[in-house]
Amino acid sequence: MLKKKLFAVVMYVLACCTVLSACTSTTKEETEQSSEKKDKKKSKKSKDKADKKSKEDTEKESEESKENLSNKLKKDEDFEGNIDDTKREELKAQTVETLDTMLASEALTIMWEGIGNGIDGKITLGRYLDGDRKIYFLSANEHDPSKLFYTMTDTNRAYVSYDTKNWGPAEEKERLTGPPMLASSFPSYLSLIYSALEEGFDIKYLPETNMYEFESNAEKIKDVDIHSISSKINTKSQYDEFADEFVLNDINIKSFALGIAKKVYRFTYENGNFLIMEELYDKDDNKFETSILIVMQSSDPNAKKVAVEMFDTIDGNFNGQ
Repeated sequence: MLKKKLFAVVMYVLACCTVLSACTSTTKEETEQSSEKKDKKKSKKSKDKADKKSKEDTEKESEESKENLSNKLKKDEDFEGNIDDTKREELKAQTVETLDTMLASEALTIMWEGIGNGIDGKITLGRYLDGDRKIYFLSANEHDPSKLFYTMTDTNRAYVSYDTKNWGPAEEKERLTGPPMLASSFPSYLSLIYSALEEGFDIKYLPETNMYEFESNAEKIKDVDIHSISSKINTKSQYDEFADEFVLNDINIKSFALGIAKKVYRFTYENGNFLIMEELYDKDDNKFETSILIVMQSSDPNAKKVAVEMFDTIDGNFNGQ
């Protein structure tokens, strides 16, 4: 069941990436039509060429990701059960490398899914670094499970849409703070994994899914420095940019209130991508909530460019740029 679930989730991410590519192309087309300063013939020719390349790149990325998933789910016949010290050190090094790579990446896709306990839902977030700016494109099921709600922000101004064609300024503060909060999940989880490895938590290898598993409870985690990885990475300045978000994340990681007796984590790395599952259990060992986070690097060299141009065009329409 877990193997099928992981496959379904990753395929959902790939579908969201494809939708995002289509949405950005559509939005760019609509906003460019509203600008009298654009040369229509030149814009159409450039767009057609970009759309063709974007489609080819998206198809290539999807095929590569499917192949990576297939490889990831293969068993490692040479190892099973609790890891030894050698494997522990290998995983620590891999965790540091993964965090460094993701913090430095200019184009990331972050997907979160919640299951049970009233948190059912899916969110997909594109995070793009443009100099000192961070551009976020978020799609989520908010009020109607059958409809997506879109947000674009540079954390200074935010815009919302139900169709990626008609955008308007966001009124809620959460539209500015929500995307960075979700983005902070991956450094928080990677920090937790590193701390669990460093503190000697039992880490079990699951050959069926090529994942590693460990458990946490209030007594185990209370005195653990969950940011010890910060002294090992080369991207500490980028890591420290999430300081405000880490405050709430740290509370959530160490909190065992509201009936939570145990947390079980399963994680894996593949070609610079990262997946983690968090399961919450009550005192009777009944699982009542599951969340899944997947972070994937974009192999499309145009992903950042398209997202940045899309935001700037929308922002310009409302701020006279």
